[in-house]
Amino acid sequence: MCLGNDGSDQAAADAAEARRREDERVARIKAGASNINNAFAKYDDGFFDTRRQSYLDFANPQLDDQFKDATRELTLALARSGILNSSAKSRRFGDLQTSYDNQSRAVSDKANEYVNNTRSAIELAKSDLLSQNQAMADPALAANLAANRATTATAMPAYSPLNQVFASVTEGIATQADLERRGKARYQMSDLFGGGNSSKVVA
Repeated sequence: MCLGNDGSDQAAADAAEARRREDERVARIKAGASNINNAFAKYDDGFFDTRRQSYLDFANPQLDDQFKDATRELTLALARSGILNSSAKSRRFGDLQTSYDNQSRAVSDKANEYVNNTRSAIELAKSDLLSQNQAMADPALAANLAANRATTATAMPAYSPLNQVFASVTEGIATQADLERRGKARYQMSDLFGGGNSSKVVA
């Protein structure tokens, strides 16, 4: 009696079919990952440099305009108070320049913050999509999702105008002028009553 081998043949065929399907699934996953990586490939250092510069181009002209206005207001305030040529001028303009330098650094820090936020959004979107791609195994869907997520992650933020960072530039000038006038008056009085020659000439 001859026994057939239909059972083992079927098992081998099923195994072969399973391997074929798995190979195809792996190939689709690889293709999907490639589509995702390609969708995000253009967001390189050059892109982030451009994003940083976009904020600097937005904020720095505002800062410079405010600095010019503050310089003019400070000059006028010192002149009105009669202390334009006093030591207060150097001190006040030195403080103004220090404030400008600090604000300029703050603008640079804000530009870097926008860059870092965008970089994080891109990395998160890409990571999520690569994880989803393992289950989807659909290269076309992966490509579409990647394009949409990349667009969302890299959308240009709405920049807010700078606050009036030099608003207090003229504060206290009237008080300073009054103090300087009092100091000058004390000096003049001291010179009048105590600084002259007190010797008498005897005929």
